[in-house]
Amino acid sequence: MNRSCAACGAPLAPNRHATARYCNSTCRVARLRADRDLDAARDATAASLLLRQTRALADREAAAVWGDAVARSTADAELREIASDVRRLFGA
Repeated sequence: MNRSCAACGAPLAPNRHATARYCNSTCRVARLRADRDLDAARDATAASLLLRQTRALADREAAAVWGDAVARSTADAELREIASDVRRLFGA
């Protein structure tokens, strides 16, 4: 039975293990797909963090208008947590 690489379609060498899916450990197509998937995940994470930040800023502003110190403190804590997540995830 002829098997082919799951990423690029190249034939797998006969000596490759029966469960092998890629033509070799450095299959260019597989690496490009993995990089693309990682970039998409980072973009989704960044969008989620931006949405959380926008909500926390709106909550903070509303708390300032209404003089609610507890709500403002909660929003400030959320903003600090978001900043920490950004540093951890993106090395900023």
